[in-house]
Amino acid sequence: MERTDLAGLGEINALLGRGTEYEGKLTFHGRVRIDGRFRGEIFSEDVLILGDGADVEAKVQVGSLIVRGGRLNGEVEATQSVEIHAPGNVQGSISTPQLFVEKGVKLDAECRMTTEESHSFEGVGRNPVEDEAEGGESSEGENQSEEEPSEAAVDLADSEDQSSADPAD
Repeated sequence: MERTDLAGLGEINALLGRGTEYEGKLTFHGRVRIDGRFRGEIFSEDVLILGDGADVEAKVQVGSLIVRGGRLNGEVEATQSVEIHAPGNVQGSISTPQLFVEKGVKLDAECRMTTEESHSFEGVGRNPVEDEAEGGESSEGENQSEEEPSEAAVDLADSEDQSSADPAD
């Protein structure tokens, strides 16, 4: 029964409250709620809740994401579901098997519906720096190939900015 009420009164394992700011990497088990400002990366197989005061710019890989309000700008991968409730504001990209968007939400994102099996979060909750130190030979190559497209996307975005300034367009 607790699993069906993801945003209800279930136990919150951690809270980044209003007026707090954090920059870095967040890895957790259970439920975490953010009502403050967060910049970085978030990894979990469990539930992330963004409250009304949330201001998040992050790469998010979680089991379920619930946006109760606030602002999220980033790349979201959720293995179970994403819920966006008014007055939430989400920008970036979303990849999940289930997506719920309430009327009144501001959504400017590329959305991709997937199956739960297509998400592989091997190593979620692990520190990639520690993984490299342990000598994971196959994951190093995978990480490298995952990073290359994002670098290309940054280069592409830079070239788009330059091309939009070009009077020939």
